[in-house]
Amino acid sequence: MQYRVSRLESLMKVDLTEPEVRFKLELLVRILEFNEREQAHPHQVSW
Repeated sequence: MQYRVSRLESLMKVDLTEPEVRFKLELLVRILEFNEREQAHPHQVSW
């Protein structure tokens, strides 16, 4: 969890209008959401 928090903090210090940065942030959010769903309901993956 500490890794995620520090990663988010480092991402928030950059320009969100930059396409590559925006893409990485959106990807990170999707990964975090997936991890939360996976922990709540293991082996019930829905895309």
